Amino acid sequence: MTRFINVLTLGVALLAVGSLASAQTTANPPKSTKVTAKPADTTAPKPAKVTTVVATGKIASFDSAANSLTVTTAKGDLTFALSSKAVLKDGSKAIQASALSGLTGRTAHVQYAEKDGSKTASSVHVDAAPTAKAKK
Repeated sequence: MTRFINVLTLGVALLAVGSLASAQTTANPPKSTKVTAKPADTTAPKPAKVTTVVATGKIASFDSAANSLTVTTAKGDLTFALSSKAVLKDGSKAIQASALSGLTGRTAHVQYAEKDGSKTASSVHVDAAPTAKAKK
């Protein structure tokens, strides 16, 4: 008899728990679902990457009309547009762009930025001319 009462009590308890669980799920109304549009991407496109490089080689030519310098390097000829603020030096002496045409054959170090395949020189340093040694 005790066993029957225990089984009956257990069954009633399970029914009570089950009805409570179902009451909780049906008593609460479903949450409203809001659909919000994703904000449009308002960031500006990234500018093209600018790479700053130094090239070393012999001055092949300077075109004053196009304001461009051609330097022969180990990888071939490179042509640079001179920026309006380019720093130009012959040894330690500052020079004008027009002086580059008289420095053909001399070694130059050109610091330039490359953007979209165009090379723009910001600095050209021409090695000092070799000094003549006095004969003894």
